[in-house]
Amino acid sequence: MRRFLSLFSALVFATSAFATSVQSYDRPSWLHLPDGVPMVERQWTNNGNKFTFVILGDRWSGGDGEENQATFDLAVREINMLRPDFVITIGDMIPGHMRGREQWHQEWADYFRPASRLGAPLLFTVGNHDISNLEMYNWWQQDRGRTYYSFDYKGAHFLVINTEEERVDGRGPVWEAQMQFIERDLAENIAAPHTFVFMHKPMWIDNRYEADWARIERALGGRPRSVIAGHWHRVQTDWRNGNLYAVFGGTGCGGRNPVLELGAFQHYTHVTVDGDSASFALIQPGKGIVSVDVPSRAFQDGLAGMVRTLSGGLQVARDGAATLSARVSVANPLPDSTSVTVRAVLPPGTAWTKASGVDSFTVSLAPGQRAERAFTFSGSTTQLSPVPVFVSNVDYRGVAAAPRRPVPVRLYPDSLMRAIREWMVIGAFELGPFNTRLLPDNPQEALPGLFARREPRSFFDVRRPVVENGTEFRWRKVTADATGYMNFNAFLGTKDQALAYAMTKVYSPVAQEVYAEFAADNYAQVVLNGEVVGQKFANPGSPGITPLRLKKGWNTLVLKLINNSGDWYLEFALADPRQNLRFSVDAR
Repeated sequence: MRRFLSLFSALVFATSAFATSVQSYDRPSWLHLPDGVPMVERQWTNNGNKFTFVILGDRWSGGDGEENQATFDLAVREINMLRPDFVITIGDMIPGHMRGREQWHQEWADYFRPASRLGAPLLFTVGNHDISNLEMYNWWQQDRGRTYYSFDYKGAHFLVINTEEERVDGRGPVWEAQMQFIERDLAENIAAPHTFVFMHKPMWIDNRYEADWARIERALGGRPRSVIAGHWHRVQTDWRNGNLYAVFGGTGCGGRNPVLELGAFQHYTHVTVDGDSASFALIQPGKGIVSVDVPSRAFQDGLAGMVRTLSGGLQVARDGAATLSARVSVANPLPDSTSVTVRAVLPPGTAWTKASGVDSFTVSLAPGQRAERAFTFSGSTTQLSPVPVFVSNVDYRGVAAAPRRPVPVRLYPDSLMRAIREWMVIGAFELGPFNTRLLPDNPQEALPGLFARREPRSFFDVRRPVVENGTEFRWRKVTADATGYMNFNAFLGTKDQALAYAMTKVYSPVAQEVYAEFAADNYAQVVLNGEVVGQKFANPGSPGITPLRLKKGWNTLVLKLINNSGDWYLEFALADPRQNLRFSVDAR
């Protein structure tokens, strides 16, 4: 009884102290509040310019359906109840990838049918589906207006960047005009209490924009800011020096995984701006609010790095028999226990067979635990591609996380793979119509323009221009990134149904056979010393392998990149087990 009374007395004292607290708060001049109002007082906002706005995520992800349409419609109704000052998109409002005006008008009519019911002003950010080619770039300017712009609202500054501006001329004058606009705009608005930077593709974590983003970061300096993008159809947030860098998910497209940390949920974002601060609430239509800190980059990077494939290397016998070994390492950096299943899969058409070890394994790992398994495959040098792949699935809190993409077994460890950095490129040449339904089985009928080309020897003289159909083309030197990735949007702009060439020289002190790994969007051929030695017309973006029989001395390596539509790129790396190869674009 005495203990209960002591506790009761303490509670009464605490309540009395709270009720009679003399702590005072500054009240704005426009607030008129009489004495004696029953309330728990906190700091009032002194900013008469406080406002809210809403961010709409990607509307299109390559697929649609009644459920996604219903989600978008519900989001519109909820946003109208919130009554924000305005709404802004982060791109991909329509499917795109068309070349006819009629389809363009129809897809925008489909978008505006629900979007026009918004009661607040609606501003646009350009996405890669909205401007997939040069025709759509021109239509956007004619029908929508600017492709990049800035504006001020109640003291805050908004900068809207077009990551698809490279469609016109790569990193040429059109792109540079945007970059100079960005730098000038940020310099002129340095006094804004908060700056919002919108774009579709997240430039700060996309290697294609590494140099461009470095310029923008320098222009941003130390000002308070929020950097917003989309494109991934899932949420990932990160804080850098107290500033939010966020990739937001879709509103009417994207995943629906209940593990919110994965960011695979549909939402719109409600933003409250008060002076130099901004607060964000991720709202799932019909469900509730998710903290912006839940789908963090730290969690998602940890999940992505759980399963690692380590190549033990390719061993070749004199009779051409090949053995490929690999180890799979699984670690759990997450805060809760996980279950991981890894399967070794032999793709259709492969010549590889399982030699030893298990076909699959499942491990349950507490936080900080790890496990490892070994695999061995048998094959022949006559057909190395396609290689075996590992497919992994993670269960987290009893729910299946999004499956990882299949990871191919590399022929050699990363330490023996060489990315060729310097290339000469030329293009883009028109190829005429494609029939992709015939690929990969019948590329000659699918791509008649490619196989009809006969390049004269002078074509590969980088000192001379190439004239085709009255247009002059010139070779230019470009640099691939550290992985061998080449972004042809940046080099040549975007051209549908087109062909480009990349050329370099490879020096070998002895005649030897090495292996190249390459990937392309959409298709590619590998030509060594005038002979086609490899090609890939299936599964754009997935890796292919081709042998290169190098002669002693300098060898001419040419890659032909074929683009169907939209973004196009090449990625190329060469195995150098003897560590004796050299590369140059200047060798004669």
